[in-house]
Amino acid sequence: MGNRKGIATDRRTPLYKTPTGAIWHGKWEIKGSTACTDWKEKPNNPCVRYDKTGDTVTVIDAATGQARAKVVKTAPGNAEKLAP
Repeated sequence: MGNRKGIATDRRTPLYKTPTGAIWHGKWEIKGSTACTDWKEKPNNPCVRYDKTGDTVTVIDAATGQARAKVVKTAPGNAEKLAP
């Protein structure tokens, strides 16, 4: 699932640093109990929902029910100093 880093620069314009170091720019919205992100660099992503068990958060594809990522450690604030 890779080492992925992201930050929301405001409420609806997230940035995502890919494992290769490229920065993606997007827009997101909440639809029911899912989060839907449309990345400029990779459009038409499926919506996801989140499941937290203990300290681990699993990102689940809302359409298929399959796990897309697991978040096991986070850093406070904008540790990578990502900016648009």
